[in-house]
Amino acid sequence: MDRPPQAKILAIDDAAANLQVLGATLDHDYDLEIATSGDEGLRLARKSAPDLILLDVMMPGMDGFETCRRLKADPMLQDIPVIFLTALGELESEARGLGLGAADYITKPINVDIALLRIRNLLERERLRKEVEVHRDHLEELVDERTVELKRAVKELESFSYSISHDLRAPLRAINGFSEILRDAEKDKLSEDGKQMLERIARSAVRLAQMIDDILEYSRSGRQSLKTSSVDLHALAKKVAADFREEYPRTAIRVGELPVVVGVPTMLTQVLQNLIGNACKFSARQGSPQVEIGACEIDGEQVFFVRDNGAGFDMQYADRLFGMFQRMHTDSQYPGTGIGLAIVKRLVERLEGRVWAESEPDKGATFYFTLGSAIP
Repeated sequence: MDRPPQAKILAIDDAAANLQVLGATLDHDYDLEIATSGDEGLRLARKSAPDLILLDVMMPGMDGFETCRRLKADPMLQDIPVIFLTALGELESEARGLGLGAADYITKPINVDIALLRIRNLLERERLRKEVEVHRDHLEELVDERTVELKRAVKELESFSYSISHDLRAPLRAINGFSEILRDAEKDKLSEDGKQMLERIARSAVRLAQMIDDILEYSRSGRQSLKTSSVDLHALAKKVAADFREEYPRTAIRVGELPVVVGVPTMLTQVLQNLIGNACKFSARQGSPQVEIGACEIDGEQVFFVRDNGAGFDMQYADRLFGMFQRMHTDSQYPGTGIGLAIVKRLVERLEGRVWAESEPDKGATFYFTLGSAIP
């Protein structure tokens, strides 16, 4: 069986006695090279790339400190660990050397057993460091590869969704068109059952068209640019609320104090439109429908909410709430496709936030969301 390669150690020392001790101690277990000056040591280090350098502090010409400084300034050599050799008691030298990037010290006169332990420990640490770097580099490559694959898959999926939704429009228009022609031209020949069936076809076509529009909107929500700016959330909420007051004149919509945040105006507008629109829709059948938009602090975190006194829902189904086409009520009760909250979740998460809800049947619902690091 082949013997594993020996670790390379470069000893830089001008004292022959020290080199003799190092040679007798290290030559059997390590591939030892000798340099008697700082200049020679730098040349050998660049040539052989040792695993460890033993460096004497006191040398004529270029001393150990300057040699260490040049080693650490060289990108090819800066990661090689350095152990200084210094006389016992030179605390200032030890501090200066460690400040230059040395990994350890061995005092002179050299104690062979202690020197070997420090050298072995440092070489083992260096081996583990290099092993971790290899694994880290490999993991980074895998993450980069998976990220590219995921981005490609998401792009293909969004492109597919857009293409399918777009291609469905043509036959859907034909269904709508021919239904209207049939209803107008043949209405006297159709039985009551036939007329009802035709109406169901027309309603289904309208609903499918709305679902297609919602799919496209959901697809666009994942592609919106994240160019952030300061957004006056209070002014934005009041504007969105004013639009819904025209559609729901009976509903009392109150906008509480809201801060200026950092976010994407179009995304925040969509979030508020969906949440306030849902609140208005599901509270519209109440005797006195009410919707409140505000902010509070939960566990030290700024949280925004939209609250209503409407139909509510059973919390055991809350995990389905933000899924695509998930409905808590029938279409005859509250029309819709069930994609609005999925869009809210996607937009809020893109803004590094969270969204959740609390509710009870017939006691209204409160939808909460945060904006992560988007609050100044």
